Amino acid sequence: MEKKAVSIIIPVYNVEDYILECLSSISAQTFEGNIECILVDDCSSDKSLDVIRKFIDDDKSKVEYHVILQERNQRQGIARNVGVKNAKGEYILFVDSDDVISPHCLEVMFCEIDKHPNADYVLCSMTDMDGNISFAPLGYPSFVSNKKWLMRKSLFSEGGIPPGPVNKLIRKSLILDNDIFFPGNVIFEDVQFSFLLGIYAKSACFSMENTYFYRTNREGSTITTTAKNMEFGLKSRIILMHNMIDLTICENKRLQFDSLLAKFLLYLKINESTISNQYVEKLCEVKSHFVKKAPVSLGRLLAYLPLTLLRKKTINRLLYKILWLVHI
Repeated sequence: MEKKAVSIIIPVYNVEDYILECLSSISAQTFEGNIECILVDDCSSDKSLDVIRKFIDDDKSKVEYHVILQERNQRQGIARNVGVKNAKGEYILFVDSDDVISPHCLEVMFCEIDKHPNADYVLCSMTDMDGNISFAPLGYPSFVSNKKWLMRKSLFSEGGIPPGPVNKLIRKSLILDNDIFFPGNVIFEDVQFSFLLGIYAKSACFSMENTYFYRTNREGSTITTTAKNMEFGLKSRIILMHNMIDLTICENKRLQFDSLLAKFLLYLKINESTISNQYVEKLCEVKSHFVKKAPVSLGRLLAYLPLTLLRKKTINRLLYKILWLVHI
C-alpha cells in the first residue's frame, strides 16, 4: 500500500527567534507517511535563513525540506501560494513559522482520512502557547458531507470554523481544481481562502484532538488575542464580503452565497456597535451589489434593512434566531 504524502507549507519572514521551535515540531512527527516541508522566505532581513539551513543540515528525520526564496516581499498569502504550486504531496498543511504542531498532529489527521477517504479537509482543536483553547469542534459531527453546513460554519464567527488556513489538512486537488489561492495585496486574505474552502469542499472531518499551538504576542502575528477575536471576526468577514464582489463563482454557488449573505448582514446588525464607519461603508457596497440580483425572501427583507433601522439588540437577537429557523 502506497504511503500517504503531505506537504507542510511555512511562509517565513523575520522569525529567527521562533522558526527553530517550529521546525523541531515538524521533525518530531510520528506520522509514518512521506513528509515534505516547503519553507518560502519572503525576503527576511534577519537570520531566519541561517537558522533554517543549519537546522536542515543537522536534522536526522525523514522530512524532505525545500527552501524557496522570494525575489521581493509579497506577504504570507502569496508565499503560501508559491508553496502550494511547488508541493508534491497529496495533502497540504499550512503552518505559521512562529507556531508549533503536536508530535501526533499528522498521525491524528490522517487517521481521520483513513476513516473517511473522501474528506476534503481535516480540522482539529487548537490552543495558544499558554494552553488557552481558541477552537475546539464541540458539538461538531466527526464527519460532515452537508455543503450548506460547511459554508455556514466557514462564514459565521460564533461557533464557526476558524478563519485561517492553519491546522487544516487539505486535499491539494481541492485547492488546484477550484483555484482556491490567497489573494494578493488585500487584508484578511486568510479569511477569503478559508471561506472559498468552505464553498467548494464537499465534506470534512473534525477531531477534538489538540494538534496546533499558536503564538499571540509576537509583533506581526496574524493570530489575535481573545479580547480582539470578536472585532477581528466581524471585520475580516466584512472584508471577505467586499472582496467577493469581484470574485467569479459559478451560479449555483452564487445563490448559496447570497443566502448566507442575508443571514450574515443581520448577524452584523446585532453587533454593529463594534463596527466602525469604514466597515459599514463596505457593507453598504456589498448590499448594493448583491440585493439587485438576489430573489426576495424573509431573510433578505430583514437583512437588507438599513443598519440604523434595527436598534434594539433584544429585537435583533430574536430576529436572528427566527432567521436561522427559516430555510432561505
